[in-house]
Amino acid sequence: MNQDDFLYLTVFYVVLTASYFDRKFENRLLKQVYGAVIGFCFSLVLCGTEIHLILINVAVNAWITAFSDRKKCQILSFIFTFSFLFYCRQFSLSPVTNIMLMSTTMKMVGVAFEANEEYSTNRMKNDTDVRPSSRFQSVKWKDIVFYGMNYNGLFGAPYYTYSTYEDFLELPFKYYHDWKNLCIYKLVSSSIIITLYLIVDHFWPISYTSTEDFFENERTLYRIWYVYPIAYTFTFRVWNALVLLECSCCINGLGVYPTFTKPQCGYGPTEMYDKMKSLRDEAQLIKEEYSFATIENIDILKYHSKLEFGKAIRHWNSTIQYWLYKVIYKNIPYDLLKKPATMLASSYWHGLDFGYFASLFFSSLILVVEKRWSVLLKEEVSVIFFQVTFLRVLIS
Repeated sequence: MNQDDFLYLTVFYVVLTASYFDRKFENRLLKQVYGAVIGFCFSLVLCGTEIHLILINVAVNAWITAFSDRKKCQILSFIFTFSFLFYCRQFSLSPVTNIMLMSTTMKMVGVAFEANEEYSTNRMKNDTDVRPSSRFQSVKWKDIVFYGMNYNGLFGAPYYTYSTYEDFLELPFKYYHDWKNLCIYKLVSSSIIITLYLIVDHFWPISYTSTEDFFENERTLYRIWYVYPIAYTFTFRVWNALVLLECSCCINGLGVYPTFTKPQCGYGPTEMYDKMKSLRDEAQLIKEEYSFATIENIDILKYHSKLEFGKAIRHWNSTIQYWLYKVIYKNIPYDLLKKPATMLASSYWHGLDFGYFASLFFSSLILVVEKRWSVLLKEEVSVIFFQVTFLRVLIS
């Protein structure tokens, strides 16, 4: 394990520790301040002088959402934030700063869209949302800043809405769910992932690809094959990060809801919100079953057990996909453009490198081809044919 890997793990274990102490605060304001101060300290230590970019992104967007016209605040926030991302990426930002900019972009653009959605719902007087439609009538600038700088979700995942953040502050479920067993499960999963990462990195280190020996003495086919262990070392790092960040939320109770509300990934409760709000009896709270579906960002087994790309990708970075759906996909008027526009926005959000554009934007073409074969043939035959065809293309 090199120095970067050690620092990488240390940061996440400090996040877990911060989550444990977060459980100690019951006062709303203290909980808000604690979460934002921890997030600020992480940003200051890891980003250094680049922290001002994070603060500008949060402060300006909070002002837009809190004080501008709710009818167009989401448009203003989207234009400012994505323009600001373009400006920031003209400099050589550290990877951590880039991740935090991406995270605050999700949060701040998302909260602007929430405010606009509440305004539109109230104006139409057709409230089909189970959640209250008055959250943003009294929201203050500082509340949005506290949300944007909260350490939960500041490292890229999981994404959670401002409504989920408010429920985290107000509702008592975070003190009654079985967080210890869930945390143990996540930590065991993390240990397995770390072990696999160390094994692969030991036999096929990434650093070897930078040596002259790799290019002069290794065969071309071996160099091409070497892409696979490198890809897995990257994948293991991402898996571990997502699992530990979910574990952090399990400890402090962010995103926990009773199972009878049928919470959805990213969104939260979809049924019986009033009944949920009325749960205050301690005996009932102890007996209740709880779900963390709101912040579940990855299901490794389901991701690798699905043969079709379209089905597998649903279990990877699920909360971020929810954000892309709410902000981009849902607001594109033409069905033909929805997927390409969403993947284009995703590639731009990740970075300005061509690699992001090639891997993310063109994945929408895979979905189109896959869907076409599903229509032409039976599903079972379609999957096999698509996989064989794809392998033949790679071999040729």
